[in-house]
Amino acid sequence: PVMGTDATFDKSVILIYEESLQHVAGVILNKPNITTVHEVFRIKGFKTTDFRRDKLFMGGPVNHDHVMLLHSEEWKSQNTLRLGNGFSITSDHLMMDKFYLADRPKFWRMICGISLWTPDQLENEIKRKYWMILDNPKPEIVLETKWAKQWQLAVDQVSQQTIDKFFN
Repeated sequence: PVMGTDATFDKSVILIYEESLQHVAGVILNKPNITTVHEVFRIKGFKTTDFRRDKLFMGGPVNHDHVMLLHSEEWKSQNTLRLGNGFSITSDHLMMDKFYLADRPKFWRMICGISLWTPDQLENEIKRKYWMILDNPKPEIVLETKWAKQWQLAVDQVSQQTIDKFFN
Protein backbone atom coordinates (compact mmCIF):
# COMPACT_ATOMS: atom_id res chain seq x y z
CA PRO A 1 0.00 0.00 0.00
CA VAL A 2 2.87 2.47 0.58
CA MET A 3 5.19 1.42 -2.24
CA GLY A 4 4.04 4.23 -4.55
CA THR A 5 7.55 5.67 -4.91
CA ASP A 6 8.98 2.33 -6.11
CA ALA A 7 7.80 1.58 -9.67
CA THR A 8 8.95 -2.04 -9.44
CA PHE A 9 6.82 -2.86 -6.42
CA ASP A 10 4.00 -0.28 -6.62
CA LYS A 11 0.71 -2.23 -6.91
CA SER A 12 2.63 -5.49 -7.36
CA VAL A 13 1.16 -8.88 -6.63
CA ILE A 14 3.97 -11.15 -5.49
CA LEU A 15 3.88 -14.89 -5.00
CA ILE A 16 6.37 -16.03 -2.37
CA TYR A 17 7.69 -19.41 -3.44
CA GLU A 18 10.65 -20.00 -1.12
CA GLU A 19 11.49 -19.10 2.46
CA SER A 20 14.77 -20.07 4.12
CA LEU A 21 17.06 -18.73 6.82
CA GLN A 22 19.05 -16.91 4.13
CA HIS A 23 16.32 -15.36 1.99
CA VAL A 24 12.71 -15.09 0.94
CA ALA A 25 12.14 -15.44 -2.82
CA GLY A 26 9.12 -14.50 -4.85
CA VAL A 27 7.97 -13.40 -8.27
CA ILE A 28 5.89 -10.42 -9.29
CA LEU A 29 2.83 -11.71 -11.14
CA ASN A 30 1.34 -8.58 -12.66
CA LYS A 31 4.14 -6.54 -14.27
CA PRO A 32 4.53 -7.33 -17.98
CA ASN A 33 7.93 -6.88 -19.55
CA ILE A 34 8.34 -5.14 -22.92
CA THR A 35 9.77 -8.41 -24.28
CA THR A 36 7.31 -11.09 -25.39
CA VAL A 37 7.51 -14.82 -24.86
CA HIS A 38 7.97 -15.11 -28.63
CA GLU A 39 11.11 -12.99 -28.35
CA VAL A 40 12.49 -15.23 -25.58
CA PHE A 41 12.04 -18.27 -27.83
CA ARG A 42 13.74 -16.42 -30.70
CA ILE A 43 16.68 -15.45 -28.48
CA LYS A 44 16.99 -19.09 -27.31
CA GLY A 45 17.22 -20.21 -30.96
CA PHE A 46 13.72 -21.54 -31.56
CA LYS A 47 12.01 -20.76 -34.85
CA THR A 48 8.35 -20.34 -34.07
CA THR A 49 5.47 -18.04 -34.81
CA ASP A 50 3.78 -18.97 -31.53
CA PHE A 51 3.56 -16.82 -28.42
CA ARG A 52 3.44 -13.43 -30.19
CA ARG A 53 0.63 -12.27 -27.91
CA ASP A 54 1.96 -13.86 -24.73
CA LYS A 55 3.60 -11.44 -22.37
CA LEU A 56 6.81 -12.12 -20.51
CA PHE A 57 6.50 -10.91 -16.91
CA MET A 58 9.09 -9.15 -14.78
CA GLY A 59 9.38 -11.29 -11.67
CA GLY A 60 11.59 -8.82 -9.86
CA PRO A 61 14.74 -6.75 -9.91
CA VAL A 62 17.16 -9.67 -9.34
CA ASN A 63 18.62 -11.94 -12.04
CA HIS A 64 16.77 -10.53 -15.07
CA ASP A 65 18.27 -13.11 -17.43
CA HIS A 66 16.78 -16.05 -15.53
CA VAL A 67 13.57 -17.33 -17.14
CA MET A 68 11.14 -19.53 -15.26
CA LEU A 69 7.62 -20.73 -15.68
CA LEU A 70 4.85 -20.41 -13.12
CA HIS A 71 2.16 -22.89 -14.10
CA SER A 72 -0.74 -25.14 -13.14
CA GLU A 73 0.37 -28.25 -11.31
CA GLU A 74 -0.74 -30.89 -13.82
CA TRP A 75 2.41 -30.23 -15.90
CA LYS A 76 6.04 -30.79 -14.98
CA SER A 77 9.54 -30.81 -16.34
CA GLN A 78 12.92 -31.88 -14.95
CA ASN A 79 13.22 -29.03 -12.44
CA THR A 80 9.66 -28.44 -11.26
CA LEU A 81 8.92 -27.30 -7.73
CA ARG A 82 5.35 -27.98 -6.61
CA LEU A 83 4.19 -24.99 -4.59
CA GLY A 84 0.88 -26.47 -3.57
CA ASN A 85 -2.49 -24.78 -3.86
CA GLY A 86 -2.71 -25.68 -7.56
CA PHE A 87 0.49 -24.31 -9.03
CA SER A 88 4.18 -25.07 -9.58
CA ILE A 89 7.29 -23.30 -10.77
CA THR A 90 9.74 -24.69 -13.31
CA SER A 91 13.16 -23.52 -14.36
CA ASP A 92 15.11 -25.70 -16.74
CA HIS A 93 16.16 -25.86 -20.39
CA LEU A 94 13.80 -28.73 -21.15
CA MET A 95 10.72 -26.58 -20.46
CA MET A 96 11.46 -24.51 -23.58
CA ASP A 97 11.77 -27.66 -25.70
CA LYS A 98 8.50 -29.00 -24.32
CA PHE A 99 6.71 -25.72 -25.04
CA TYR A 100 8.08 -25.68 -28.58
CA LEU A 101 6.67 -29.19 -29.09
CA ALA A 102 3.24 -28.04 -27.78
CA ASP A 103 3.62 -29.84 -24.44
CA ARG A 104 2.30 -27.06 -22.21
CA PRO A 105 0.41 -26.65 -18.95
CA LYS A 106 -3.21 -25.51 -18.97
CA PHE A 107 -2.33 -22.22 -17.27
CA TRP A 108 1.09 -20.60 -17.28
CA ARG A 109 3.01 -17.37 -17.00
CA MET A 110 6.62 -17.00 -18.17
CA ILE A 111 8.67 -14.80 -15.86
CA CYS A 112 12.16 -13.30 -15.95
CA GLY A 113 13.88 -12.20 -12.76
CA ILE A 114 12.95 -12.69 -9.13
CA SER A 115 12.37 -10.67 -5.99
CA LEU A 116 14.57 -11.40 -2.96
CA TRP A 117 14.57 -10.25 0.64
CA THR A 118 16.34 -11.29 3.78
CA PRO A 119 13.77 -12.75 6.21
CA ASP A 120 14.20 -9.79 8.59
CA GLN A 121 13.91 -7.29 5.74
CA LEU A 122 10.57 -8.66 4.55
CA GLU A 123 9.26 -8.99 8.11
CA ASN A 124 10.11 -5.33 8.78
CA GLU A 125 8.46 -4.22 5.53
CA ILE A 126 5.30 -6.09 6.53
CA LYS A 127 5.31 -4.45 9.97
CA ARG A 128 5.65 -1.03 8.30
CA LYS A 129 2.57 -1.86 6.17
CA TYR A 130 4.47 -2.03 2.88
CA TRP A 131 2.71 -5.30 2.09
CA MET A 132 -0.68 -6.90 2.55
CA ILE A 133 -0.58 -10.67 2.98
CA LEU A 134 -3.02 -13.07 1.37
CA ASP A 135 -2.86 -16.48 3.00
CA ASN A 136 -3.31 -19.41 0.61
CA PRO A 137 -4.09 -17.54 -2.61
CA LYS A 138 -6.47 -19.30 -4.93
CA PRO A 139 -5.00 -20.62 -8.20
CA GLU A 140 -7.29 -18.40 -10.24
CA ILE A 141 -5.77 -15.21 -8.80
CA VAL A 142 -2.27 -16.49 -9.53
CA LEU A 143 -2.67 -17.98 -13.00
CA GLU A 144 -6.12 -17.38 -14.44
CA THR A 145 -6.66 -13.67 -13.74
CA LYS A 146 -5.47 -11.17 -16.34
CA TRP A 147 -2.45 -9.27 -15.06
CA ALA A 148 -4.21 -5.89 -15.17
CA LYS A 149 -6.88 -7.13 -12.73
CA GLN A 150 -4.68 -9.12 -10.31
CA TRP A 151 -3.86 -6.29 -7.92
CA GLN A 152 -7.47 -5.28 -7.32
CA LEU A 153 -8.57 -8.91 -6.95
CA ALA A 154 -5.74 -9.50 -4.44
CA VAL A 155 -6.76 -6.43 -2.43
CA ASP A 156 -10.38 -7.62 -2.45
CA GLN A 157 -9.36 -11.07 -1.23
CA VAL A 158 -7.11 -9.64 1.51
CA SER A 159 -10.03 -7.46 2.64
CA GLN A 160 -12.35 -10.46 2.77
CA GLN A 161 -9.70 -12.49 4.62
CA THR A 162 -9.39 -9.70 7.21
CA ILE A 163 -13.15 -9.50 7.68
CA ASP A 164 -13.38 -13.30 8.03
CA LYS A 165 -10.67 -13.29 10.73
CA PHE A 166 -12.44 -10.51 12.60
CA PHE A 167 -15.78 -12.32 12.71
CA ASN A 168 -14.40 -15.81 13.36
